[in-house]
Amino acid sequence: MKKIYCAAMLLLVSIQLQLSPAVAGERQNPAASIASCAVRTSDIAIPMTSKDIEDIVTRYGTDPTCSIRLPRVIESIFRNEQRNEEWAATLERIINQAAMSHGAKTTGICHASLCRYEIQLTPSVDSARSPHAVEHAVIAVTSGTPHQVDSLQSYGSNYRFTIYFYSTVVPAAFLEPLRKEMEYSQ
Repeated sequence: MKKIYCAAMLLLVSIQLQLSPAVAGERQNPAASIASCAVRTSDIAIPMTSKDIEDIVTRYGTDPTCSIRLPRVIESIFRNEQRNEEWAATLERIINQAAMSHGAKTTGICHASLCRYEIQLTPSVDSARSPHAVEHAVIAVTSGTPHQVDSLQSYGSNYRFTIYFYSTVVPAAFLEPLRKEMEYSQ
């Protein structure tokens, strides 16, 4: 499932760069803004586990019409989310430690259930083989803790990309706004 999810995120990156450059600071393609997300998550009415949260996000990320909107919606939710100092500071420390241990540079911030980071890797054989080592390290370190996260890569290359870490601890504050924007807004 994780391999399918990673492949879907790579597809998302290429689609995002082609259809919705507004996330990267350019003019947005009108077709991307009118795409309707057909995914419905009503079968998981009240997420009870981290797996439920991951399943909902994965559904949006793997559906072509939804994946086009997903980075824009996540960014909007992130911008509006208030900071929870305890959660954010812990995640920021974990992300920065993971980046340092893999020779990467990071800039970013966490809020209450979402983090947005620019990760820049030094081009090397190791980083080419595993460009997502920082991402995987953060997910592994937080697994089973109150700071457990998963991730969405938004755009970039193998050496420099924007990534969103999202809480998979119930209740995740970003989830209801995400569902509302993805499923109910046109």
